[in-house]
Amino acid sequence: SESKKTVLDIDCLAEGTRPCANNGNNGGGGSEPVKPVTGELYKIGSGLYCLASNNDFQCLDRLNDVTCLELRDNRAYPVRGELSDKQLEGIEIKRFDRNRLCQAEVSNLYEISQMIETKKRINIRKTPAGEWLGTLPLDSKTQVLDFEVRDRNQEKRYYKVRHNGLDGYIYAGDKNSSNEWAIKVDDNGQTQIVASVGDTIEVVAPFGINQRKNPNGDLIQRIPKEEQLVVLDREVRGSQNYLYYKVEYQNQEGFIYSGYLKDEKSVEGWTQVIKPQSQSLALRDDISFRFLRTCPESQCNFTRQFVRSEVASDQLEVLETNGQWSKVRTLNQSKVGWLLTNDLKQVN
Repeated sequence: SESKKTVLDIDCLAEGTRPCANNGNNGGGGSEPVKPVTGELYKIGSGLYCLASNNDFQCLDRLNDVTCLELRDNRAYPVRGELSDKQLEGIEIKRFDRNRLCQAEVSNLYEISQMIETKKRINIRKTPAGEWLGTLPLDSKTQVLDFEVRDRNQEKRYYKVRHNGLDGYIYAGDKNSSNEWAIKVDDNGQTQIVASVGDTIEVVAPFGINQRKNPNGDLIQRIPKEEQLVVLDREVRGSQNYLYYKVEYQNQEGFIYSGYLKDEKSVEGWTQVIKPQSQSLALRDDISFRFLRTCPESQCNFTRQFVRSEVASDQLEVLETNGQWSKVRTLNQSKVGWLLTNDLKQVN
């Protein structure tokens, strides 16, 4: 019998967990080019996966992120074929930010850079549901470096983590059970690849880093190597999980690029997290006193307790952080409450 090359992605079909593309021919191995249909998903020659609309193509960099698109539209999107770049000449290509799309559509999906604590012993695998590398013990704390979501109905999620030198993916439940597998925890004092808001980072890139008004925006200035900066905010964008920190330098606030989390070594070549010294804290010298709050929001009630900047008994330790707020306790443990992190200084 005559042998013919299949147009199907056999490895993808065998996996059975995601939509699969063919080689761009209309079924049966014919040579007629695929003709795009509005509302269908296609692979294009440059490697994107795109949803055809009337006026443009809405595209993702990763086939595995199509699950998030399916959740948004509440329908399945099998890949209908492959289109050449020539077929798309003159058509606008719009790219989804996979982090924003998936965060908006997947219930209780933890953000990249979030510190989590495992509530089960979980296997670490080379790829989601792939080759076994080791096991993450119960109550392990680790940082989310990437995610993948599978199965539109169950919203099964996998997180890339690093533990004891192992980089791999752990299963973290579905939309109904995710809190049984891992929970969010404060990252204060933990080993981090990505800095938290309020952390100090040092520029290690040999020629410094450009500061911009927003990620990829207008240039403000160049920040030299060895400058230390406090993180005001952080963003992760794009298919490679590009990391940006918002910092202040020479009275100018803006964003600096700090590598991409698909390769953690990239991050380490741009900035490094400065580990806090074991020192007590106090209010800044320009602040006489602050009332402690009951929770980490400006709308939260004040407690009846306050701390003063010039009183030794009001030196503080941080119990946890939440955004721009720190939960503090005096060293004699008589007062506990929340303060803005920027109101604090280290005591020599």
